[in-house]
Amino acid sequence: MNVLVAEDDAFWQHDGVDVEQLRKSIEANLEKGRMARGGSTITQQLAKNLYLSPSRNPIRKLREFLIARKLEAALSKRRIFEIYLN
Repeated sequence: MNVLVAEDDAFWQHDGVDVEQLRKSIEANLEKGRMARGGSTITQQLAKNLYLSPSRNPIRKLREFLIARKLEAALSKRRIFEIYLN
């Protein structure tokens, strides 16, 4: 469970995207003028790891968002977490 606290403490509550953390991340990154803070959930990280490159650009982030939503619709939270850990 330490993974959940460190990576995504709201994993069981959101639908693949933690909008509040995403907003905070965007604000922090705009304030610093660079990618200073990540806001990806475990589901978004899984989407990136399975289907996308590790590049940091807005198009990849949008794709990650869409794939995360699809993963959440198709799989249980438990299964998403299992795949993420493996």
